[in-house]
Amino acid sequence: FRSDVEQVAIHLALGMVPNLPDQVEIKRGAGSFIFGNPTGGRLERICPPADLQRLVPEVFYVYFNKHPGDQIEPFEHNGNFIGFALFDCPDPADYKRITERISDALDLEISSE
Repeated sequence: FRSDVEQVAIHLALGMVPNLPDQVEIKRGAGSFIFGNPTGGRLERICPPADLQRLVPEVFYVYFNKHPGDQIEPFEHNGNFIGFALFDCPDPADYKRITERISDALDLEISSE
């Protein structure tokens, strides 16, 4: 099943009922973890993405917005994020445990320049 989201939105906006299947197969549960630093400073160290995926095998995608040497603003909103990770999370009860493992594995070092 592949839904054309724009077409569905247009139908709904026009007061039409979109044609959707009765059931949608969920392939896997997933979670996201957006991370930053509460104080800001200069990013000195962060775990390379491949190492993060090796240390936390549930992680299937990692994106870093900042790299060592970059200035980091305090993480007061998502505009100041350092990066994010997407991970397999079949059971919502596992979310906190997995995000704590990701946080530990990131091994962030921020200097307070």
